[in-house]
Amino acid sequence: MHRILYIIRTEKNISQEKLCYGLCSKTAYCRYESGERVPDRLLLNAFLHRLGKDADKMAAVLTKEEYKYLVWKREVLTAVGQEDMAQVQKLLERPEAVEIEVNKNLQWQFFYQMQAILAEYKENDLKKSIELLQLAAELTMPDLSKNKMGQYLISLEEMKVLLNLAGVLKKAGCLPEAGELLLGMTDYMEKYYEDREIKLKVFPRAVRLLCSILVQKGREMDAAILCKKAMQGVLHDLAGLMEDYLACGKFLLNQTERIRYEKQLQALREVYEEYGADAYLTENILLSY
Repeated sequence: MHRILYIIRTEKNISQEKLCYGLCSKTAYCRYESGERVPDRLLLNAFLHRLGKDADKMAAVLTKEEYKYLVWKREVLTAVGQEDMAQVQKLLERPEAVEIEVNKNLQWQFFYQMQAILAEYKENDLKKSIELLQLAAELTMPDLSKNKMGQYLISLEEMKVLLNLAGVLKKAGCLPEAGELLLGMTDYMEKYYEDREIKLKVFPRAVRLLCSILVQKGREMDAAILCKKAMQGVLHDLAGLMEDYLACGKFLLNQTERIRYEKQLQALREVYEEYGADAYLTENILLSY
C-alpha cells in the first residue's frame, strides 16, 4: 500500500507536506510511505481520497480495534439515515466514539459532525451545529476560513463535513457565507475530483444547495449549467436537479428539450411514488448517509 501512495503522489506532483497537512506530521507520513509503519484505515482512506482515488476499491487488513470502530461508525450512520436521533445520542456515548486508537483528528472530526447533526435535528440549535461543523472542518483543514480551498487537498469525508456546514449555514439564513463556501466546493470538485464515483457522492448535493443562492443573485445561467453537470449519472437528488434546471435553463433549452425534460421528471416522480421512495423528492441531508 505504501508503494501506491508514493506512486500516485509523485505522478500528481503532490508534496508530502500538502498530502498529510492536518492529518499527521510529515515525519509520520514519511514512515507510512516508506513502509516503516502502516496507517490505520481512516488515515489511509483520507490519503487516498486526497489523492483523488476511491478508497472503497482498495482492500486492507484491519486490526481488531479498527474493525470495532468501523462497525460502530456504520451503526451511527445507519441511525442518522433512519433519523433516529435517540439512537445516535446513545451511540455517541459509547467508548468507541473517541477511545479507540485510530487517527485522532479524523475520529474527532466524525464525532463533532455527528454532534452537529444532533444539535440541528434534535435540539434545533443551528448556531451550535455551525460551531461544531466549523470545529470539525478545522481539525484537518486548519485556518480554512482564512484560506482558499485550492490551498488544501480535500478528501471525500472532509467534503461531506463542508457540505453539512453549507447546508446548516443556508438553513440558518447565512446565505452569503453558504454561497461562498459552496462556490469554493463546486469549483474544487470540478478541478480536482477526477474519480467520477467520488464526485457523484457530493457534487449534486452541493449544486442543489447552491442553485437557489445563485438564482437570488441573478445568476440563473450559472445555476443551470451546474445543474446539467450534476445530473449526469446521479439518482439521489435527480428530481430536484431537474426541477432546478427547468426553472433556470430557459436560455439553454429549446421547446423540444423542455418537453422531454418535463416528461422525464414526471416519469421519475411516478417511479418514486410507486416504489415508496418519496423521500428522494425532498431535500434532506440525512438521506446521504
